[in-house]
Amino acid sequence: MRERRIQLTVLLILTLCCAAVAAPNQADKILIVKSARSMTLFSGGKVLKTYKVALGSAPVGPKRVEGDHKTPEGNYVIDAKNPHSQFHLSLHISYPSAADLEEPAV
Repeated sequence: MRERRIQLTVLLILTLCCAAVAAPNQADKILIVKSARSMTLFSGGKVLKTYKVALGSAPVGPKRVEGDHKTPEGNYVIDAKNPHSQFHLSLHISYPSAADLEEPAV
């Protein structure tokens, strides 16, 4: 019985170690649903995980000017991570794009 318990313990430790070493799936697309305040990560069209996210105080609707507390809408790339953020891996997007700069403010 003791030998069986040791074998199971070793098997569990090996399983946990292998799982920790395995490379996680990397997201290739991020979808933000502003009304639900959610962010979903995709890899190859499959959902990896959905998170709740903090947005501006009035995120719904297109961003028009700096300080309007809106969250930008469009296709952007993650161009920086903030290693000094008090929040886990805050991300910066490539906003404003050239198209955003061409649109007149309302």
